[in-house]
Amino acid sequence: RSPMRLGLLGVATLLLPAAMGGELSFLAIGDYGCDPRAHPFGYKTLYDNGQQMGTVAERYNSSFVLAIGDNFYQNGVQSPSSKQWEQVMGKFSAKSLQVPFYAVMGNHDWRGKPEAQVQRHYQERRQLGAQARWTMPHYWYTVRHEVEDQDVLLVFLDTPILAPEETEQSARDNLPGFEQRLNQLAWL
Repeated sequence: RSPMRLGLLGVATLLLPAAMGGELSFLAIGDYGCDPRAHPFGYKTLYDNGQQMGTVAERYNSSFVLAIGDNFYQNGVQSPSSKQWEQVMGKFSAKSLQVPFYAVMGNHDWRGKPEAQVQRHYQERRQLGAQARWTMPHYWYTVRHEVEDQDVLLVFLDTPILAPEETEQSARDNLPGFEQRLNQLAWL
């Protein structure tokens, strides 16, 4: 039996080994940062997805959301206070989605000012304290969750840095150099 069960809408429940007991329910979303210039109904679709995610998060009592990249199309975000934050994150307004969004970068995120997503993490904590949702303290990081007195370690990597040859040219031009790749590998 596999330790992870996936369902509709990117719902996942991490089933811990019987000796540990418990479960950890969360949602995952990727390639969601719409650009209305390219997709006129993008924000409506994102809103609809946010509503459905809210319903599912409530049903499964989800603890967090994994934002697995391409958080902002087409060219990332330019600042930690850009209007894109509300345009995208504001669509996840359900009470059940007022949980951490553990984010990593995608290739489209690297087209903008990627440091803005890290800066947003710290800005939200200064302004909102425990109510902060956007979680990206660095381009790679870990988070621990306790389930039934056991630690579950979540490891977040920046794969465009690790495999720049797989990232399209326009994003690759903005990626940190080889040193950052080595730093991430050494950290791991």
